[in-house]
Amino acid sequence: MTSLGFLVVIVPLLLVCSATPRVGVGLRKDAKSEKRTIMAWATADLAAAEQIRNATWRGIFDGVHAFCGATVRPDGTGIDLNQSQWNECSPLYRSVRESGMKFYLVVGNVPEGAISKPGPVISAAMDLASKYDLDGFSLDDEYDCAPRSTLDRLRAWVKFVDEFAEGLHSVGLKLSAAVQAMFGVQNVPYHPHCGPNKTPAECSQACDKHPSQYPLDLEVTQLMSESRIDRW
Repeated sequence: MTSLGFLVVIVPLLLVCSATPRVGVGLRKDAKSEKRTIMAWATADLAAAEQIRNATWRGIFDGVHAFCGATVRPDGTGIDLNQSQWNECSPLYRSVRESGMKFYLVVGNVPEGAISKPGPVISAAMDLASKYDLDGFSLDDEYDCAPRSTLDRLRAWVKFVDEFAEGLHSVGLKLSAAVQAMFGVQNVPYHPHCGPNKTPAECSQACDKHPSQYPLDLEVTQLMSESRIDRW
């Protein structure tokens, strides 16, 4: 763990980057051998900006997924950017740019309104990227842990991701996403296991058992590997 954020993550997943893609076993038709990409989650903490400038870290990271105040509106009609939080990220942004790295703006949970009608979110992302000179966006959607715990809900979420990615690609931008507990996505009715005073956003079918207790659903692998997203 470093001061650049909560966790250093290496993407893409090996499955996406296989040098010998085979259609039918969950690999994208256009998958190619690519160099490994190392990104860092980062906040406005000044230590992160200083660490990027530190010569001992030069060349390690390819870019940053920055938590700088961007959220999808609850009704799904766009993306709001907290200007104060963005301004606090200015030192981080300058360090990233001076180091020749990529800057992806992180957005959090994606509401159902955006999933069913992604157009406004895509348009808002394009506008933000143009205004603030961004290289792309990173989804950190942990609403349902997996980020969706049932196959039906995951299908809809990945469809949103694909449309978001294709919209960004049309103007030269990239999309990545953090995913969690994919082993727990099951082809079952959606009944989140919630304790007292908990909302569905705070509990999930995908995280209430040990990973070994969930059977593997091959459609999950297929959905993830055939997505139009640039990086999981």
